[in-house]
Amino acid sequence: MWVKVCGLSDLEAVNAAIEAGADAAGFVMVPGSRRYTGPALARQLAAAIPERMWKVGVFRDQDYHEIATIMRQSGLDTVQLHDYGDLDLCRRLQDAGWRVIRAFGLRPKGSAPGGTGLRGANPGEADLRPFACAGVTILLDAWQPGGSGGLGVTTDWCRARELVDRLPGARVILAGGLNPENLPDAIKAVRPWGVDASSGLERYGRKDPSLIKAFVGMCKTGTCGQNARKV
Repeated sequence: MWVKVCGLSDLEAVNAAIEAGADAAGFVMVPGSRRYTGPALARQLAAAIPERMWKVGVFRDQDYHEIATIMRQSGLDTVQLHDYGDLDLCRRLQDAGWRVIRAFGLRPKGSAPGGTGLRGANPGEADLRPFACAGVTILLDAWQPGGSGGLGVTTDWCRARELVDRLPGARVILAGGLNPENLPDAIKAVRPWGVDASSGLERYGRKDPSLIKAFVGMCKTGTCGQNARKV
């Protein structure tokens, strides 16, 4: 199973992800975020990452020019647009040579409707399919008022499974409150192509190497890996 460790900000955590066999390392490029890394530190940390791994910059409400500048400064190779970004922006980033992950927020069960299919609401198959057909990797995360991502809130697994089933052949990543304890149940319930974790791999606000290794190890062995969706 493909696995990404997000919100990395120090070499010890990066090395733990590498040693465990993670497929991607994520660096938050949103100023003001608690896990903000910035291009200079991201470049330093990314230098230790092998070619096999995706080096992901996470962005929110930043335009193409800001993203492109930061990506060039940091030396990362994948852009993650968190709960924003239309298909034109994704294609423009792809044309510039970067992989693109488009994250969509899923509202919890029973929450009031709001937003649009592309932001702040439960997106449907029709919202996601154009991105998947364009080669964009889809990420499903929990949505909360004021933002999504890295909040430790569990995604609606039933809703996520519906979308995964309706998008055969698409690369769909499950995020939202994942940790070594709930990972087996999450994968069994959703059967995603990949998973992404951040807050669930932390103790006292910092990435814990032992949690990183446990989480990634579970993804790569046993029933967790067997339940991953092949695309």
